[in-house]
Amino acid sequence: MGRASLLACLLIVAGTATAAAPPRRTIAVGASPMSLVAGGGSVWSANRSDGTVSRIDPGSNRVVATIRVGGQPWGLAYGSGSIWVGNYETQTVAKIDPGSNAVVARIRAGRQPIALAYGLGSVWIADYGAPQLLRVDPRRSRIVQATRLPGAHLDVLADGAAVWVVSEEGYLTRLDPRTGRPTARIGGGSDPTFVTRCRGSLWVTNFKGETLWQVDSRSAKIERRIPIGSGAAGIACTGGELWIAKYYDNRVVRIARPPKVAAGAATGAGPTDVLASFGSIWVASSGAGTVERLPLP
Repeated sequence: MGRASLLACLLIVAGTATAAAPPRRTIAVGASPMSLVAGGGSVWSANRSDGTVSRIDPGSNRVVATIRVGGQPWGLAYGSGSIWVGNYETQTVAKIDPGSNAVVARIRAGRQPIALAYGLGSVWIADYGAPQLLRVDPRRSRIVQATRLPGAHLDVLADGAAVWVVSEEGYLTRLDPRTGRPTARIGGGSDPTFVTRCRGSLWVTNFKGETLWQVDSRSAKIERRIPIGSGAAGIACTGGELWIAKYYDNRVVRIARPPKVAAGAATGAGPTDVLASFGSIWVASSGAGTVERLPLP
């Protein structure tokens, strides 16, 4: 397609369910919101271009706190009662206490720690700028394991008995969390970008490619490739349905019955991440500086 990777595009752009589905809302956050996470009764947005994290109250659909972390905040995770923020610029991960809305610790974590996940009792950091996966003890806020892992890593998932890392070079790698050693590697993607679990399978978006991978986690093999077009970024699962951000199309698409892709909904410019929480779909639109809250169908 001749289009740049998701990370390159975004650097250029600088500039718990409820019974009733709420109406659509557009919420102004910081500049270039990159990722979303739910935790502490709120939705959080990491805003790369102004060095902030926005806390959104799902009851009022308003930003109730703006936490300045500096640099270029990118990845988010929630676990052990804290929000964890990976930073593209400062080579650190910030730990935010939702009780005080303050940064309570900073961890030196590689070169560009933008991919974060919480699972198996740890915070996992996949480094985009260095070939490594880091494991953090959340109680001590300290790196306790470092694994060499070739590639520029964009997302990480701590799932069941394994950790999965997607890398820009075209790979999905499975690692044993106890040893940190790779146990399987799937290749052939075109800028794999995000990974999630849904319907018993793993699903991987390919930003520069035109297919969505459905992966059998036991065999570590691709079961199906679903045509979805280029620019597929963040992905979320709720009620057995997939929601995928289409960066170039300014919309999210819905996959209720693979491989059929539904129309979904329009979003702000440059949607990058999707979150399913509080009975809604939340979309970070990096080009618009907004988070859209969309009702579930």
